[in-house]
Amino acid sequence: MILNMLALVMIGKINQKLPEDQRVGYFGWSSRIKKQYRALYPESRWLLAVRTCEILMFASFALLVWIIFKG
Repeated sequence: MILNMLALVMIGKINQKLPEDQRVGYFGWSSRIKKQYRALYPESRWLLAVRTCEILMFASFALLVWIIFKG
């Protein structure tokens, strides 16, 4: 859920800087959004937060699968 909220904030910030005909939609997620955000906000720490949440999400999933199949 945190990752989704961070993504929505990033898209909102991207759309503030882009012209109306080039704005990004709020549905879907792609690496293009990360690239655009990095280009517009090179000093921001939001991408670090997104990467951290992605790693935690995959680690949690792997742990859950390990717990389910271990028992």
